[in-house]
Amino acid sequence: MDVSVHPPPVPSIRAEVASVSTGHRLRGITTRQNYWHKGYRYPWESAYTGIEVTQPCCPDVAEYEQHISGCIAFAARQYLATTRNEDWLKHGGCSLVTHIADFWASRAVINYTTGLYDIGNVMGPDEDHRNITNSVFTNVVAGYSLYLAQYVACLCKSYFLAKDPESWADIAWSLALPYDEELDYHPQFSGYSRGEQIKQADAVLLGFPLQYPMNTSTRANDLSYYEGVTRGSGPAMTWSMHTVGHLQLGDTGQANAMFNKSYEDYVREPFKVWSELRRPKIGAANFFTGMGGFLQALVFGYGGIRIHLDHLLIDKPQLPPDTSGFTIRGLKYLGANLTLDIQETQSTLSVAAVDDNWPLTYHDGRNQIRLAAGVSNLSSDEDQFEEEEWQEMETNGATASMKSIVDVGTTSSSLSEPAMIVDCVSKVPLEEDEGYFNTYAHFGIHYDMLSDKS
Repeated sequence: MDVSVHPPPVPSIRAEVASVSTGHRLRGITTRQNYWHKGYRYPWESAYTGIEVTQPCCPDVAEYEQHISGCIAFAARQYLATTRNEDWLKHGGCSLVTHIADFWASRAVINYTTGLYDIGNVMGPDEDHRNITNSVFTNVVAGYSLYLAQYVACLCKSYFLAKDPESWADIAWSLALPYDEELDYHPQFSGYSRGEQIKQADAVLLGFPLQYPMNTSTRANDLSYYEGVTRGSGPAMTWSMHTVGHLQLGDTGQANAMFNKSYEDYVREPFKVWSELRRPKIGAANFFTGMGGFLQALVFGYGGIRIHLDHLLIDKPQLPPDTSGFTIRGLKYLGANLTLDIQETQSTLSVAAVDDNWPLTYHDGRNQIRLAAGVSNLSSDEDQFEEEEWQEMETNGATASMKSIVDVGTTSSSLSEPAMIVDCVSKVPLEEDEGYFNTYAHFGIHYDMLSDKS
């Protein structure tokens, strides 16, 4: 749920809702169950109390889907990226993130044959395969959790003592990650047999929502291959994630087909209630994760929005199928209130409010413009640009980003100082970097080149 509903869409649109969600995870710390590992491991399904409430029908998911803890850390990462909420860190956030890292550190076991760390006895998002080793999704989200803890330990160092944050980075750097060099795709886990059917999106989630950098060919191969082996009775959010992936690759036709597939057979009349399974089957009713996936396909697929630790990216926004206009209102980023309006020929980004504590600049590849409240027309034409006179940002199908203005020379430890964010990020590879992109070692998670290329 944390990945399907919370991390990307909620922080960027309703920060106050995201705060309630992350607050629920802080409350759950006091009632977490002892699974014989260090740190915080969260239940697969929990109610207000935070204890495990998975139904008796499905004990395997409660036992093996440990990636939920990594997804909670990822939700915290996205929340911090869009709010820089130091109060949340001071009142439990630092403890939550670092103790989740302790959990993953205790789960990672060195493999003396490969020299890499393995994480075994898990289940990825694909619930048809249990008790597996090196789930590609689990290991990536675990690596993110470990590096995030090192970053947060830096942010919190004036009031929170982490024992050995560098050890988290050392483990993350040497986590195994299945990758088939010959076929240029990600096997779902160590020992996965090509052609084996899966229940739902798993390895595909590396591209989104995790935004794990990879070659375009790898991303395309992951999408194409797993579309062919995903069983038809799987849940709706699978096709929402495929929608986002195809839009990233510029394949609008296939994206539209996946988008329609993500809801047409899952929404029940007359009240538009979502079900987990495609008609005539039902599964879980009022299925929030299906709804969350649908919203993500709209906001982050067609809207092209991406959250990064140091900027918000809007990448080639476009209209959903059979629509004449698409508007995303109330987009919240570091106190700014934004509206993205997408039309057939152009897109505009309007600024209703900004936070003086977090000055933002707009980049469209050529211009770099400081945002201000009431600004709603910024042209990408350098010859026409005067900040005070323009009132809207025309992206014209291009890529644009907003980034915090930072003074790198500032040494303040306050989270309200953007320079502190940069100072901490610079110590660990937390953002996409061309070097990591090209060498398949982003976030230090190494690719385990499989010997079985069948």
